[in-house]
Amino acid sequence: MALSEGMVNYQDGYGLTVTGEHPLFVYTVRPEGAAFCAGVRQGDRILKVNGMPVTSQNYAEISLSLLPTLPET
Repeated sequence: MALSEGMVNYQDGYGLTVTGEHPLFVYTVRPEGAAFCAGVRQGDRILKVNGMPVTSQNYAEISLSLLPTLPET
């Protein structure tokens, strides 16, 4: 499973929780949340985020890559 910038981040997040490391697994998916609507299901492995492989990254590193970037001023 690949998470991407195209996945809309609802006000209350992406609607999933993850577990494990190298790779992360989707632990829960909130029905009708952004992840569910994008086809993410419980048990999926997260292999890429925004097109970049993340199988060798830990939870903290992957979490940082999911944060929205602020425009430069």
